[in-house]
Amino acid sequence: MRKLNGSIVVFILGLALLQQPPLVSSARSNQHGCRAADDLVQRAVERGSKGDADGAFKLLVEAVDGCPNHAVALGHLGYMFAIGGNMSSAKLFLQRSLTFDSSLMQAWINLGNVMKSEQEHLDETEGDWKTVWRMYRTAYRLSPRQVDITANMAGLYAMERSWEQAAWMSTQSMQIEFTEEAFCAMMKALDNICLWNHPLRDDKLLVKLLFERATASLLSPERSTKDKLCFNAGTAALVADLPPDLVLLIARAEMAIEHKKIVPMPSALHSFQLLRGKRLVVSYVSGHFANHPMMQMMQGMFVGHTKEKIEVKCFATTKSDGSSLRMLAERGCQTFVDVSSDDDERVAGKINRAGTHILVNLFGFLEKARNAIAAYRAAPVQINHRWCSTTGSPHIDFHVSDKITSPPDYRGFYSEFLAYMPNSYLVNSHRLAYANQKLSSASVKQDKTSKEAVVFASLNNLYKLDERLFATWMQVMRKIPSSMLVLLQGREGMRANARLAQYAERFGISKDRMITALPVKKEEHIARHSQFTLFLDTWKVSSHSTAVDSLWAGLPVVVLPHEKMQARVSAALLYVLGMVEFLARDVGDYMDIIQTFCANTTKQRVARDRLVRLLDQSPLFDTQTWIKDAERMHRMMWDVATRRRSDESARASKPFHLIVTARGQ
Repeated sequence: MRKLNGSIVVFILGLALLQQPPLVSSARSNQHGCRAADDLVQRAVERGSKGDADGAFKLLVEAVDGCPNHAVALGHLGYMFAIGGNMSSAKLFLQRSLTFDSSLMQAWINLGNVMKSEQEHLDETEGDWKTVWRMYRTAYRLSPRQVDITANMAGLYAMERSWEQAAWMSTQSMQIEFTEEAFCAMMKALDNICLWNHPLRDDKLLVKLLFERATASLLSPERSTKDKLCFNAGTAALVADLPPDLVLLIARAEMAIEHKKIVPMPSALHSFQLLRGKRLVVSYVSGHFANHPMMQMMQGMFVGHTKEKIEVKCFATTKSDGSSLRMLAERGCQTFVDVSSDDDERVAGKINRAGTHILVNLFGFLEKARNAIAAYRAAPVQINHRWCSTTGSPHIDFHVSDKITSPPDYRGFYSEFLAYMPNSYLVNSHRLAYANQKLSSASVKQDKTSKEAVVFASLNNLYKLDERLFATWMQVMRKIPSSMLVLLQGREGMRANARLAQYAERFGISKDRMITALPVKKEEHIARHSQFTLFLDTWKVSSHSTAVDSLWAGLPVVVLPHEKMQARVSAALLYVLGMVEFLARDVGDYMDIIQTFCANTTKQRVARDRLVRLLDQSPLFDTQTWIKDAERMHRMMWDVATRRRSDESARASKPFHLIVTARGQ
């Protein structure tokens, strides 16, 4: 809605009314004023419904002037301040309204909305979400069939990733009346809990809504907020199975909204000098210097850089979790800075003053992302690494990938220019950190091949599953009666797993053939792959670190790559490793590979023996070679940046993709 344009006199009068103490005998002393206020409120509502916000505002102020304790008038004024963007005044008026009448359901909703908007600008440890919930739940008790409150609660459940609750509440809301907020919350929730056959699911409507909202936000970011996108860019990339051009559009829109008030640093503040023995200063910024998959995979990289060529600086946007991985990062980076208490602009300033030549953004749209830091242009070269989709940001120059994960024909799916690593872009530290798991599980695997049971595993987060993939698995299991399927427990407990077991029964697969694996420590997780026959990869989002774990444990992975980057990562792992016989061309081929492999125990043994040998020979698990390739990539990026800065003809030429070839090529 548009901002209010009421006169300053009316505005000050409205604020002054808040300072008046409640009148103990207002009903008797000012009965005429309060009767007149009822009429004024009614006229204000009529004016507002016709689009006359200024007229409505003046009538409401007049109503409160005549009857200072008129709860409805105060509540309407609070709402008008809220839609005008004056949240502090809105909060005061709504609180005063509820002081005089605590049964006003709409005032509870609006106060909850105002406080929710306040929390969204705070760090998650500082926000008072309990109070927001108290407002919404009070409104819900007053009127459980009111669409505004049910839609708001569904959205809040989704924001907190309470997906089962979000699905339930959004369904209740949609049954009352369709709202976009409830629909968006529902569609997010359904894929997260594998509720694919929900009667209100509508994928075509979702695509239409996402396109319209993203387009509008991209054209007018100053009039939009991220919650208006329906799906954020992370959900669009990882949870929903959306077309890649739509994923790019949503990422661009989210970045436009986030960057709308940011003024990038002038290039004069950038360091273009190579100091201290011509070393490049490469700064990594992340919220996952902790016991997190990022550090589990990248722990050897920070300590392994060539100190004579690269000066590594790490900026942590979250406080220490006390884990050994956090301590490893603090020791491994030549400079480690905790910036968790700084806002984005201060973090960018610290990165810039550190003399950073290349800023490596390890956020993407993962949890704890702070992409606005890069928008301040803290360094002359800024790259996206690890996030498996485009950032949509004009402030990220290069996206690190490889030729299998991001084929050149698909470069139009990225806002950044591509920087191709010679092997997989996905670094791992398994030789350094998990050597024992590789040896023990490879040896145990040899003893398992004589057993008759076929045990499939797909230890991915359940949001990566989809209905077509699951149906394919069930068809394979029907053809192999001795087979079982092990899936990871859902993030909210066993409800999603129970739902999948029910789906399986529709295909004639009994529940006892559906096994749930509980979360365990990383070392135990890798070692338990010794119990499985074959790892089944997912399609809309392929395995990343999970596929690396499986391969390292000597367990083959069957992969069907799709179009988007996030659906091709495991394909690149197999290609680099040299196990391309497990790469499927289509669904039929995917099923044939699985069935042929499981039908022949000799083939299983030969494949595992070969896989174990390749683990030592392939560059996939050679972290030090990966680091050398990354350092050559960083130097190429820097040479391009400095040449474009000093050479006018180079500056006028169009930027280009970078290809880092393997050594010796």
